[in-house]
Amino acid sequence: MIEVGSTEAKAVDPGELLELWENARLEHDAAGHLLLADGRRFDRPVALHLLRGWHALAIIQARRSGFADPGFESFEIDRESELLAPVAAKKRWLWEDSFTAIREAALAEAWRDEPHEVDRNSLTLQFRLLGLCIAGHHGEVMGSGRSWKRLFRARLLLTAAAAVVLILVAVGLANRLDEDDAEALYLDFEEVAEPVTVTVNIDQLREFKPRGYPWDADGNVVFEDRLIVTLGDTKYPEVISVALDGNDRYSMALMRGEQQIEVLSVGPSASHGLEVYTVTVPGEASVEGFDSIVIQVIEGDGCHSIGHLMFEEPRIWPTR
Repeated sequence: MIEVGSTEAKAVDPGELLELWENARLEHDAAGHLLLADGRRFDRPVALHLLRGWHALAIIQARRSGFADPGFESFEIDRESELLAPVAAKKRWLWEDSFTAIREAALAEAWRDEPHEVDRNSLTLQFRLLGLCIAGHHGEVMGSGRSWKRLFRARLLLTAAAAVVLILVAVGLANRLDEDDAEALYLDFEEVAEPVTVTVNIDQLREFKPRGYPWDADGNVVFEDRLIVTLGDTKYPEVISVALDGNDRYSMALMRGEQQIEVLSVGPSASHGLEVYTVTVPGEASVEGFDSIVIQVIEGDGCHSIGHLMFEEPRIWPTR
């Protein structure tokens, strides 16, 4: 149960809910970047980012339920809360123990002589569970009112309609031309419609690029429609960190040979330049592994780039 932090409840504003959800996602991503840095000195900052992410989700739930915003240092989340609906019941005991650990670390006084350490597995577990809950409540927030999702769907419909019109125009013109001219017309149309693909090896993307890094700076790989990142051999990561041009929307297909293992989605963001996304790999895809990633532009401005692509190796998970 969420602890109410004040006596005055706020009305639900769809735009504010969307902003809170975005804040939770950014806090989650920031924690992921520090985890990838693999430094013990980052334990408390990681815990703080995770707690802020949970707090943003707690505010969303409070506002949707008609309660006042919970205070940061005092909010609580009951194991049976709807906020944890995306987490399987048998996993919630792990969530409760690790949440207590990261909360203590995040709220510890910075001036203490001995830093408050937190178990690495607790940080990683909280990162994955927070990401799961953020993704699980995505549809509710996006569907709460006027959102860019409706605009995005409208654009997809307009794009599909435009493609149909182009085909019909091509067919109409072909009926007026001789066979050779018609064949040339279809060849030209197919050439325009075929996505432009760039292929790059992951070794070219190992240098971390921060959020806001210029999209066309040296070291980035610029592409138009599609980018294939070859991994050299089969990888089994739990987390992917990728820096992509921020104002565009992408799909990321995890491939094993010609087989598509999983499709992820990132973007867009309000970042000017690159946006850094930390994506949790679904359990089955992480276990099965993949040897390439196909990044496809879903919605963009025609100018796309990637700065880095990094993995977090699997860790040992606690068992009961």
